[in-house]
Amino acid sequence: MNNLTLDFLESLDEDLLKDELKSQIDILVHAINDWPNNVGSLEELESDLVLLIKRPLTQERVESALSSLTYQNDAWKIESLTQLLELFTYYEEDLTLNEIFSHIFEEIPSACFKN
Repeated sequence: MNNLTLDFLESLDEDLLKDELKSQIDILVHAINDWPNNVGSLEELESDLVLLIKRPLTQERVESALSSLTYQNDAWKIESLTQLLELFTYYEEDLTLNEIFSHIFEEIPSACFKN
């Protein structure tokens, strides 16, 4: 997953991506941009999420974290976590965010890595 930097995700040739994958990558880009700390990759975002939510990064834990945050103090975290919750709608209920991130990485066509 080490190539999933924000710059890489934003530079992907959308013509090479399936529509569903485009949507998921768009969600990731927004989640990274909305996160209040300066993170430049999924790995960095994941590290911050583990500090907030703990492992495993399940849908239930993301929802629980969201319910404990307030807009007054955590608006950007709420925005980012809400984006990430959307990713779960594309997958089976028991997958973690780590597994979803890995699946997205695997689905990116090899042609996207040649630039």
